[in-house]
Amino acid sequence: MPSAPPRRDAADRRAQVLAVAVGLAEESGLDQLGAAAVATRAGVSKPLVFHYFGTAAGLRRAVALTAVEHAREALGAPPAGPADPAAAAAPLAAFLDAVVARRSTWQGIWQGALAGDAPTEAALADLRTGLVDRLTAAPRRADTPRARLLTSGWVALAEHLVAAWLAGGTDVSRDELEGLVLETFAQLAGALTRDGA
Repeated sequence: MPSAPPRRDAADRRAQVLAVAVGLAEESGLDQLGAAAVATRAGVSKPLVFHYFGTAAGLRRAVALTAVEHAREALGAPPAGPADPAAAAAPLAAFLDAVVARRSTWQGIWQGALAGDAPTEAALADLRTGLVDRLTAAPRRADTPRARLLTSGWVALAEHLVAAWLAGGTDVSRDELEGLVLETFAQLAGALTRDGA
């Protein structure tokens, strides 16, 4: 008689269930994600899903936080010294790639599936700060309160553009979207460079 497979420890099992939830969120949307579907796909009990994530909202939060962390890791750390002026393209492309990789989850985040959820909002704020840090590191752009305010406003614009693109109804390609986002940033960067923020 074959021996039973070894039991996973709690952390491994939770990670497996979360990976299933991430996949289901991409298939059906973050707002449609539920414990029953996750349990069935993962081959675990529904109570176990609730044990790991507390509530359906907690499950959705965990999925959203993995998407935010994926985007944060894609940005990387801000450069130690001034970046090349063209280096803004790298974090912007990395952010866009990370969003496209978790398209349905980001649509859910931006459409308010977790509106008012403090941990999710804190993680998003941290991600935005990281993007601002990367973009204000270029030479001749002083890291002043005015520069950060303008750059933060631009990040909100970029998020809106990407969210609208994800929602569909446009013939704009992924490359065209990236070009548009970079073009709007070039306008901002030019203004910051001209007056030293």
